Amino acid sequence: MKKIIGTVVFALAITGVSTSVSASSSDEYTPSVKNIDKVEYIDGEQVEVNGIELTVKEIPTASMGVYATGKRNAKVIAKKPLFAKWYATATSDATYKQKEISAKVRAYKGNGVQLGGTKSQTVKNSTYAAATVYPGNSIGPTAFAIGNHGFIRSGYVDWFPQTKKPF
Repeated sequence: MKKIIGTVVFALAITGVSTSVSASSSDEYTPSVKNIDKVEYIDGEQVEVNGIELTVKEIPTASMGVYATGKRNAKVIAKKPLFAKWYATATSDATYKQKEISAKVRAYKGNGVQLGGTKSQTVKNSTYAAATVYPGNSIGPTAFAIGNHGFIRSGYVDWFPQTKKPF
């Protein structure tokens, strides 16, 4: 009998989780999108900065709705210095410490050939993770950067967005 009750409780828990996950695709969990297109000066050199940032509010799971909710930001930026190596950075940050937060970045030529390898960072009990990859100077006019981000906080819906921006 105890095993049956445990199975029912487990099944209800899974149903609750799947309901929460489906809530993440609702309008309530649609991220705001900010395009970043500007020029910066780094060490006296003009650098073209292209990026995209997604921001969402944390959504509590059904049973944990009393905790404070914060914001989560997932960003990938591609920087093109005139004389130095081009690079891309993926950044994940949150208002409150996440059980686990991660950022992973890759750069590709327009034909899908990966450049500069993959860099990633995963941090436990933190609000910030970032990774940078250096694909070089001759990446072509259709090159792009991809960032993968992970946000896990107990009592909240996990979020794993992907960001993409051309160089």
